[in-house]
Amino acid sequence: MLKDSAVRKEDLEISYLPLAHIFEQIVQTLMLVNGASIGFFGGDLTKLAEDMKVLQPTVFPAVPRTLNKLYDKAQALIRSKLKSLPMMELLKDDYFKNISHLKIEWLFLQLVTEFYGQTECSGPCSLVVLDSYYVGNVGTPVSCCMVKTGRRSRDGLYGQEL
Repeated sequence: MLKDSAVRKEDLEISYLPLAHIFEQIVQTLMLVNGASIGFFGGDLTKLAEDMKVLQPTVFPAVPRTLNKLYDKAQALIRSKLKSLPMMELLKDDYFKNISHLKIEWLFLQLVTEFYGQTECSGPCSLVVLDSYYVGNVGTPVSCCMVKTGRRSRDGLYGQEL
């Protein structure tokens, strides 16, 4: 995984997760092994966006809670902006031409990947590769993990697991 890493020496990660978080440890190791840089946030999660503007990271180890907060803020901003526009402005194509997936992708980062698993304590069991644009899947298993799929019981657990 490290050999084929897309991390370059020019990359900069913003570190905001606790170092006890195994995902943060993995990302920092990946950065250091590839000679990239690590920048640390100011300590206040409410000012994470401001820290990102200053650092301009190319690597952002996102977890669902952080992404949900960013999404909620973006939705609130969009709603407030749309309220101030006359209805006819919304119908013009030119207004929406400036918004594209690629522009949003380049807003903060250059590469997006997702890890799945118990990333707080045991690390990822699968990851979505960098050049995959498929949604609705959890990627491929990490080479050191074996994943077994099977039938689920009604409550999601089997008797011996209760």
